[in-house]
Amino acid sequence: MADGPVNEKTLLDLEHMRCNALLAKDGEALDAIYTDDFVYVHSSGRVEGRGDYLATLAKGENPFLAFRHSGLTAAPFTDAGLLTGTVEIDRKNGQVVFLFVEVWVRTPDGWQLKFQQNTKKAI
Repeated sequence: MADGPVNEKTLLDLEHMRCNALLAKDGEALDAIYTDDFVYVHSSGRVEGRGDYLATLAKGENPFLAFRHSGLTAAPFTDAGLLTGTVEIDRKNGQVVFLFVEVWVRTPDGWQLKFQQNTKKAI
């Protein structure tokens, strides 16, 4: 997990690491990425905490095949960072395009993802 001060490059590297862990179905890496109180707001409005989200990923029912980001904006703060942008995700059951926001925070274990929300992009 990345440590030290956060900057735009760090936030982009963290997102890249998260997506690679999702593609590899790397449970150990994913376990380290999310804070204990992580909250994920799905584009459907469903809300999952860390345990439920990791369990959903472990089931692998609709695996991730590719991530393509665009329009990324990284806003670093002292002990947190905000990452926003658009992501196209290829999954087994088709492609989706989301606008997203992520909040990364400094923890004793390094930088971890505390909050994520996706919104389906208007066509």
